[in-house]
Amino acid sequence: MERKRLIAIRGQCKASFTRIETYISKDPPTFTIEDLEVRKRILVENYNTFKDTALNLILLGETATEEEEIEDRFLAISASLDRYIKSQHPSASGDHPTQSYSARMPSLDIPIFDGKNISGYKPFIEMFTAVVHNDHRISFMDFFFWLCFLKKYLRGEPLQLIDSLPIVGKSYESALELLKKRYDNPALLINNHVGCLLDLPSIQRGTATQLRDLAAQIRQHVTALQNLGEPVDKCHTFMHFFTENRYIDREAVSLREGHNQGYRG
Repeated sequence: MERKRLIAIRGQCKASFTRIETYISKDPPTFTIEDLEVRKRILVENYNTFKDTALNLILLGETATEEEEIEDRFLAISASLDRYIKSQHPSASGDHPTQSYSARMPSLDIPIFDGKNISGYKPFIEMFTAVVHNDHRISFMDFFFWLCFLKKYLRGEPLQLIDSLPIVGKSYESALELLKKRYDNPALLINNHVGCLLDLPSIQRGTATQLRDLAAQIRQHVTALQNLGEPVDKCHTFMHFFTENRYIDREAVSLREGHNQGYRG
């Protein structure tokens, strides 16, 4: 009985989306600002209801199949409504840009962040916020739209971390704060870079290419540790000893030293 009720609610939400899509496909001059704003509120409410219903159905054993499609429809309808709402106030853009600006989804060439390598969080979030979070023209009501946009660039643990937040204005800032607390963590970043150093493969043959590649990878992580405040500049002797004994096969070291001695002779 509960499953049937949830399926019925889900169907009502989808039907509401269809009705709004039909409405905005009409000739735009017939719109009124009041109609557009009411439908915007209905759209958000039904999207939140759909997500809650979908989650409950998953808990009852149903496989999630429609979430991505519905999210794409929600974003497209929301963008259209925002655009038409903005067109109703053409004179407001100069006087009140933060109230009339409509946040359209830009095409960003940024990688998906899945949390597996936390050192990728900083570049990801800095690029994302450069377009979205630092644009002061985006109004408070538009932030729910950018929360959905943010989720499209997340996978795995980062997405799970913020996925339960309701699609409302304040949730966007809450999502950014949750991600920052989890991934902008100096201790975790330090452990990550040290772990990457320990996981570098040993060199079995002392070729110049292998040594250059190894040196570049070590330098990358050592520089990152320096930027995080670790005193690696005071550990040159240890790092030299550690590098040769951890990564470079002893035979390769002997061959290199023999070559250097012959050259000096």
